[in-house]
Amino acid sequence: MRLLGFVTTTAAWSAPLLRAEIVPTTPISTPDTGQNIRIEDAVKEAWQKRPELKQAALNLENAGTDVKATKNELLPSVNIFGEYIASGLGGVQTSTTTTGTVVFPGGAGQDLSRVFAGNYSTFEGGINLTLPIRNRAAQADNAQALLNEREQKTQYRQEQNAIFVGVRNALIAMQEDRASLAAAEEARKLAVQTFQDEQEKYRLGASTSYNVVLRSRDVTTAEGVELRDRINLLEDELKFNQAMGRTLEVNQISVADALKH
Repeated sequence: MRLLGFVTTTAAWSAPLLRAEIVPTTPISTPDTGQNIRIEDAVKEAWQKRPELKQAALNLENAGTDVKATKNELLPSVNIFGEYIASGLGGVQTSTTTTGTVVFPGGAGQDLSRVFAGNYSTFEGGINLTLPIRNRAAQADNAQALLNEREQKTQYRQEQNAIFVGVRNALIAMQEDRASLAAAEEARKLAVQTFQDEQEKYRLGASTSYNVVLRSRDVTTAEGVELRDRINLLEDELKFNQAMGRTLEVNQISVADALKH
């Protein structure tokens, strides 16, 4: 008895829900994104905005820096150096020419004065020349850097081509779905007109209720097809903005503002 009562209560609550009408509050509009843009302009903009290509460009630049650095290791190097030493003497010094001795007054003041006077200075200078002969390690580093640079160039071109293909496919999909939506709108209008004509014929006794139901079903089907095409077009717009690197811009999202918070 309890089970039957539970089933009856559930059915009583389900019946109004089955008859409830779902009314969407947000209208589905037809986007005009990419409608009047050339493929060349779209690809150029995408190359400037897509972060993947910017990252590939930075990797290529770093690879070029490594090539220059390893190439410098294979070149001769010249080092020129010079040195000047000033001394301040104090105390007793034995003369080199006589047996006598020379006494220099001591003290910090006397020593500093002799330093700046330069009476007992020393000059040194020289040149060091390094010639890397058969430097296998440097040659290997340079060869590896060159291979890495070529790989980064290839990846950069691949990113460019991938962006080009993505933008082109997104534009083609939007054009096709616009044409499909236009055809669906005309089909829906024709179905509505046919349904109204069938209702009029039924009112005049020239048709049957079965035919009216069939025409009503055709209207529902046409409206469903049109709605699906509108949704497909909105999805294509999202994909196009993603391919163009406009996702943050379109949704008014600023990374700089997010970092501040």
